[in-house]
Amino acid sequence: MAHKGIWAYETFAFINRAYFSGRLPWPYIIWALTPHGKCIAWANTVRDKSRPPIICLHPSLLGGTEKLEPWKIKSTWLGPALVFDTLLHECIHIHDWIQSRRQRWADEP
Repeated sequence: MAHKGIWAYETFAFINRAYFSGRLPWPYIIWALTPHGKCIAWANTVRDKSRPPIICLHPSLLGGTEKLEPWKIKSTWLGPALVFDTLLHECIHIHDWIQSRRQRWADEP
């Protein structure tokens, strides 16, 4: 995938509209190796909203890795569909974080 960065943001925009009514903040989406290569992606937020959330996607999600079955995922499953599902999963983490923050603010006197 030649323009995976553009594709990731277009996919995020679709996911945000379709599943979250456009309520998620626009994140930084990066393609990078994860710590020890053990996870396929991660999301990070900050409490004070001083920066947008970060979503990191492992480049091997798209296939073409040196491992035959990274993360014990069959190579035939790697590709855009798996990245879509992974991005949706990370968006759920961001949504949950936002909801938990809203609940804490609502509970404060």
